[in-house]
Amino acid sequence: MKRLISAALAAVLALGMFPAAYAYTDVNENDSYYQAVERLEDFGILSGYDDGTFRPENTLTRAEFAKIVVCALNKETTAKSNSGASKFYDVPQGLWSVPYINYVSQNSLIVGYADGTFQPDKEITYAEALTVLCRILQYQEADVGYFWPNNYLDQAAALGLTEGMSYAANDPINRASAAILVDRVLFEDVNGQTDQNLLESLGYTVLEDCFIIASKNEDVSLNSDQLRTSEGVFQVENTDILSEVGKMGTLVLTSAQKMKQFTEQELASMNVVVTKVNSDNSIEYQTETGEKSTYKFDNTFVTYLDYAKSTYSAVKGSIKEDTDLTFYGDTYGNWSFAVVDSTESAVEPVLAEKDYTAQDDTIGGIPINKENLTVYRDGTAATLEDIQKNDVVYYNTKTNVMDVYTKKVTGIYYDAQPSKAYVTSVTVGGKEYTIATDAATAMLDASAGSYAIGDKVTLLLGKDDEVAFVVELSDFNEFDYGVVMSTYTRIADSGANEGASEVVAEMFMPDGGTYVYVTDRDYKDYIGDLMHLTYENGVVSMTKAGSSDAYGALDVTNRTLGGKTVLRDVKIIQRTSDDDSETVTLETLNFDTLDVTEIPESKLIASISANAFGDIGLLYVKDLSGTYECGILKSKTDQAAGDTYSGTYKIYMDGAMTTYSSNINFNVVLNEPVQFKIEGGNLTELQRMTLIASSDSVEAVEGTRIMLDGTVYKMSDDVLIVDITDTSNYKTLSIDDLTALNSIHTVQIYSDKTIAKGGIVRAITVKQ
Repeated sequence: MKRLISAALAAVLALGMFPAAYAYTDVNENDSYYQAVERLEDFGILSGYDDGTFRPENTLTRAEFAKIVVCALNKETTAKSNSGASKFYDVPQGLWSVPYINYVSQNSLIVGYADGTFQPDKEITYAEALTVLCRILQYQEADVGYFWPNNYLDQAAALGLTEGMSYAANDPINRASAAILVDRVLFEDVNGQTDQNLLESLGYTVLEDCFIIASKNEDVSLNSDQLRTSEGVFQVENTDILSEVGKMGTLVLTSAQKMKQFTEQELASMNVVVTKVNSDNSIEYQTETGEKSTYKFDNTFVTYLDYAKSTYSAVKGSIKEDTDLTFYGDTYGNWSFAVVDSTESAVEPVLAEKDYTAQDDTIGGIPINKENLTVYRDGTAATLEDIQKNDVVYYNTKTNVMDVYTKKVTGIYYDAQPSKAYVTSVTVGGKEYTIATDAATAMLDASAGSYAIGDKVTLLLGKDDEVAFVVELSDFNEFDYGVVMSTYTRIADSGANEGASEVVAEMFMPDGGTYVYVTDRDYKDYIGDLMHLTYENGVVSMTKAGSSDAYGALDVTNRTLGGKTVLRDVKIIQRTSDDDSETVTLETLNFDTLDVTEIPESKLIASISANAFGDIGLLYVKDLSGTYECGILKSKTDQAAGDTYSGTYKIYMDGAMTTYSSNINFNVVLNEPVQFKIEGGNLTELQRMTLIASSDSVEAVEGTRIMLDGTVYKMSDDVLIVDITDTSNYKTLSIDDLTALNSIHTVQIYSDKTIAKGGIVRAITVKQ
């Protein structure tokens, strides 16, 4: 089931957020209202109850139906923002339904009674519901006549809305019928607009008979949130649609052309293997059950090849003996289209046993066709020369596409599921990994020579992060290093220590992942430190990594550090929280996308060499945003000439005013703290700092902390403190000066980022 846009019905309607119609305990796929319930759930129009039921036989009140109507028109935000006072004396102000009732009444969709009431708790009848739905489609009395309810009942029947319904006009309708009716209305043409249904009038695009061809799993040229369809490539808004590959149906796109909802069209399919291609446009084939037959194509027969919609005449050159085809059509064998299977679904991974060189003609024993070869490494366009030892390679010789995966995980073999003898998945580093190959199974099961529970293992991951191979790494292994994020004690619920207490450390590793390792002791005193990990005897022991294997500033342009070469695939861990922050926040950086030409030695916490030559394979750096200077912006002078801009900025810092030039027009505020960067004597970056707090006095201040209004904030030891009362004559203050301030002063404290992101006070302004 697919989940989508506007807010779903909750609150008083008790229509809770459940992920799919098929998840309801009282809705089955064979129910006539199943598809309608599924689709309305996707659009946030109708949902189920908190106990996992839909309750199809329950009736609806007029208030509940008002909300359904508003959500169907995607006007919930409008209704809530423009609600105002209740229009009816029997709808108390503050009642959940006020905005919905006001909206439908103001737009003459559901009107009140002659006595001035709305009667929100009254069950809505069949005639009332059809009247409202016809009004949604812009049918008025002038179109349908004035004899109610027959006028709207007849119009609804003419539109096909009531097919299969057997209600009398005054019967209350149940939730199942309401779902069917509202769903039908979504795809009904608006009155007077025969080429535009209701969804399209609301800004959606409806694509019927749309075939979903491929996701990133089948076509690595796609992004992970994209699908290739017969109508083009679209980004998904609802990630559940990613599982609909190989299906045809009705696709709904948002105004931003994102895939919002997909309803599968029931199709029969037949998988065949071509045994012979004849000159008369016919093929001979064999089905999966061994049946043999013949099919003759028209030249214009719709055929998909390499994720593109085409015709048989255009692709028949690619259909040969042993080609896999899938026909789609009805259950009588009337085929509408065919798909030529050029995916890599049957391609088994091979292990790159060494770095690729130009002299290599095979990989994993498979001959390489170097002509028109396409290589992707971790989803990015690459070349054969990028392939390195222990990469996992999927080589589709049909399409001549090579997908290469580099991710690996090292840790203690903690547990096997469901058992070691019949292992299908393993737990390493606190995460469970599915085994994808026989080769990996043989290394992790109970057979002779396999790894034992408690052994150090390195998993090489392929598609979908599944285990393709298990190896013993003799070279530099990035998983021998990590940063301690937290430690704690737990009772093991599986593995060799099941039922016993064990100490674990949450580690940030160079691949950007967070892993949990059982350790030989508590490493709480090393939180934030880069550690060297040793995996043995079923646990991890750690020692703090040396400060650096090379010293000096890092030359990003020339990829050198203290005369040492920085490797092509160097891993960089950046600490984004301050040294004295209680919470450690970390991220990985890509060396090739660093926006600096040099990283000063003061920002390098540690560097680790990866080989005997001392080449650098791992860097641990402080927040590079900290390379900014901090000051008070005094003035800005613009000097624009045509399309060229130049300006001067006066910034106060360290007790002096300095003027900088820049060809960038920065959007800043005078007499406030800024952080900036100077390169080549020019101002290249300038941005306002984040105001953290403001008060009329400082309650306490010492060392690296300051208290305002009962809250203690961490403070940089080189905090900038400036009295900006006289904007023509700033004055630098000391920490001691802050304690002497009285209540006639305003004190404001600033950081380069929010406290939640690890920021500390870097600038303080005082104003009388």
